Amino acid sequence: MSSNGHENRRELVAYITNYIVSPMEYQTILRKATNTSLTIRGIQKSEEKENVVGNKITMVLPSLEEVMFQSKNFSDFYISMWRASTRLYAGSYTSLSLIEYALYLAKKGPQPRLISGKRTRASVSVTMILVTYRLLYRFTMSLHTGIASSEARKFRRRHRRIARALRSPYFVPFTSGILSGSFVYFHPAGRLRSYAAFYCATLAVEYMFNYVTTKKQFAFLRQQAGVWILFPFSMAQLLHTFTYDLDCCNNTFKRFMMKFAPNYIPLRPANYPTELSWPAPLEIIDSMKNITLERYPPFNSPILYPDSYTLPSNFRLIDPIVSQAHPGIEHLSCALMHPYDESCLRSFAKSSVAQFGQFTKYVGGIYALTSLVSYKKFKLNAKEELTTVLKSFLRTNLFLTMTTATAWAGLCASQYIMPNKLMPQYRVKVIGFLAGLWAFIDQNNGKAKYIPVARMAFESYWKTLVKHKKIRTIPHGDAIVFAVSLALIMTVYDKAPQAIESDGIKKIIAALSGNEPVEVPVSVPQTPLVERKFEK
Repeated sequence: MSSNGHENRRELVAYITNYIVSPMEYQTILRKATNTSLTIRGIQKSEEKENVVGNKITMVLPSLEEVMFQSKNFSDFYISMWRASTRLYAGSYTSLSLIEYALYLAKKGPQPRLISGKRTRASVSVTMILVTYRLLYRFTMSLHTGIASSEARKFRRRHRRIARALRSPYFVPFTSGILSGSFVYFHPAGRLRSYAAFYCATLAVEYMFNYVTTKKQFAFLRQQAGVWILFPFSMAQLLHTFTYDLDCCNNTFKRFMMKFAPNYIPLRPANYPTELSWPAPLEIIDSMKNITLERYPPFNSPILYPDSYTLPSNFRLIDPIVSQAHPGIEHLSCALMHPYDESCLRSFAKSSVAQFGQFTKYVGGIYALTSLVSYKKFKLNAKEELTTVLKSFLRTNLFLTMTTATAWAGLCASQYIMPNKLMPQYRVKVIGFLAGLWAFIDQNNGKAKYIPVARMAFESYWKTLVKHKKIRTIPHGDAIVFAVSLALIMTVYDKAPQAIESDGIKKIIAALSGNEPVEVPVSVPQTPLVERKFEK
């Protein structure tokens, strides 16, 4: 009785262990426990000693064979799904709690509660996406393979369209993804859910493009046009939003443009009287917008023409700047952006030199950190690696300098090239596009640089459309976007895993699917010739 009870207890412990750790993880735990025991006791490691200590440990804990037997005895699919879902729930709930507590410490949020319904809903939503995807994938795969069997001939004859849909190579991952992704609806609505939907949508577009270009007939798209070509279009949209809809502009791009504009946003002079007002940087940006809306009015210097000097009422805020402008300036935009220098070209050159020095600090620091991470390459060939890093540093620095300088100087330069009434507002997009063409000189590692900017541009464009009521918002539209995007991503992963280049994203998708990339059969077993005639 006692031996049977001991065996039952060991089986129960082995069974419970399966729900906590996988057999591979349990093997690692046993190995580390054995090595730790030998180290503490001061015994030199050897295969014989490890076996002796390992046997002693398995007298208390179940052996690896017992755990693997329990894993095979019961369905390992459901056990592994339980492990993944409980870990995901605990991890997501803990992460959200830490984020809320960090915001509270930074005085940017209220004091978090120990148990929060909002965090619970968010964690349950993410966990249900994982659970339902695995269950639906298993179910739809059985449908996909079962419909091709000989037992399903009658069904295929009677329901041709349904059978064709079930036999599609995209049916399994797309259906599983879109149905499981709909569980994001239970996630509390807010910025986090909207951003997740937006981020997944951009990933889906990127991976679909990669998947299409893996086909021979579309391979030229990847060869002829690199990722850098996205930047001019992104820059055009971002600069237009920055000028006309500053509240819709991405905050990162907004701070970037304001920080690296040394000569184009005049600062308050040190000797300027404190009792007099001076326009803030955002007011200067707003005045630039008004200048374009007024079709670039001319500038009459109050120094040369004190009697005829008049400034429209909507430009009164910038009067302290333009009233001191150089008498040789002819355009109001030039008087606002570089009031102390009559030459636009000279201002552009000064700005470029100043920006190059500013970017050197930041870009140099980033490249120095990345070089420290890959110090092993420097050990092998220090001279070659140093040359490569310096070339990349100079290209990136020159690209950022010329892009920002061109974007700021473009408004002045356009008045010497184009008539004032020709595309007064749309020319801002043209200026942004031309400024973005400098990305051509820095094409290395383009995905890390230009795809995030494309996301910013798309986000800004979407906010602009919503602001001007050019599109109708759909209730819980972000949940729909997330579900469709997840379906497309999982389809690409299932059909062509090589189209997803990020190893981190691949690991996340593999954890969601619970297996390695599964190639859905492109063609099902062919039916006899007579049956194919009936099916047609």
